Amino acid sequence: MKCFPRKHPPKTKSKIFEATIYESTHQVKKGVLVQVTDSTVVMSQPLAFQANGLSRDTIQRIAYSDIRSIHVQRQNSIAKGAGIGFIFGAGAGLLAGIFMSSGSKEGTEIVPSAVGTFLTSLIGGVIGTLLGAIVGKLSYRTFHINGSQEKLMDMQRKMEGRNGN
Repeated sequence: MKCFPRKHPPKTKSKIFEATIYESTHQVKKGVLVQVTDSTVVMSQPLAFQANGLSRDTIQRIAYSDIRSIHVQRQNSIAKGAGIGFIFGAGAGLLAGIFMSSGSKEGTEIVPSAVGTFLTSLIGGVIGTLLGAIVGKLSYRTFHINGSQEKLMDMQRKMEGRNGN
């Protein structure tokens, strides 16, 4: 039986996964993936998981036989992608601004070189933020369980690899 995140303090920070479970009854359940066993998936409500720890009121256990598919995404992947995109975009914009202003002679520019460099850095940061958020949104994995215990166990093995275990 493996847990996400681990019960024992890890050497590195455990990854938290948000999950959307599509049941064979066409119900949809969303929450934080807590545990995958050989017969069930255990989820908690996101705020309850972070603020109060785990209580019986916030835990949902779903049997593998009831699961059609599970959509798994790292928590905060959109915000992390946007942040990384901003850093790279602003850096690229800064370099482009410095490169474009390096060949101009003093007093001949329409926009002073410092302002131009700042603007290209800002534009690059905005573009990078948007691209990073899109990449973060698209970084998910869908496991098609279709009521199969074997497919659930395969998901468990793959999730262990993603969690660094």
